Amino acid sequence: MHAKWTDPEHKLLVKTLAVASEPSIFWRGEDAEQIISKIKVPEGVGAWTVASSSLNGPSGKALGKLFLAAPKH
Repeated sequence: MHAKWTDPEHKLLVKTLAVASEPSIFWRGEDAEQIISKIKVPEGVGAWTVASSSLNGPSGKALGKLFLAAPKH
């Protein structure tokens, strides 16, 4: 799972930071905001928010789109 880290004044410190393992193999990024919101950040160092959607769940999205989608006739 990837998050953005901003300081207490909401200035971007790190654009993309790995903060946790994905909840399942081929996860598609669902509930990323809820999951990241539960990861505690030490007081006074800012906050984490979800990084770009392309960074959370890309393997699951690709699997669904490229391999598991119903064939088109």
